[in-house]
Amino acid sequence: AGIGSGMAASPSERMVMFFVGGGYHSGHAPQGPLSWTVCRQTSLRVLGVNFRKATSDARAFPAALQDALAAWVYVTKRLGFQPHNVILMGDSAGGGLAMALQLYLSARVWAKHDKPREGSLGRARAGGPCRGSCFCSD
Repeated sequence: AGIGSGMAASPSERMVMFFVGGGYHSGHAPQGPLSWTVCRQTSLRVLGVNFRKATSDARAFPAALQDALAAWVYVTKRLGFQPHNVILMGDSAGGGLAMALQLYLSARVWAKHDKPREGSLGRARAGGPCRGSCFCSD
């Protein structure tokens, strides 16, 4: 376990998507011991996700979030991991990117399942479409 980026071995296999820190301007996914330590201690596969760094205006927000979303689609659609079995993780700015991706995905779920009626402002609802950690996708 923990090696390779092939298809999910089973529908219940879990994996970690790791986003490196570096202030959105430096860093490389396999750099530093954190992702390797997570892999060794959990026996889960860890995918180190590279994303465009904000080294110019053309690479500023939302470039990193777009790359994170592309990695999510790759993991859930191409590799076949169930969304609820994907753990988002990052250090420093990578943690912020993991949270931004989580918020984006959650907003998509709520927009799909809690559409307000025409003319209403909508409302928050307890116990929405997912229970616990929810990273659903189309």
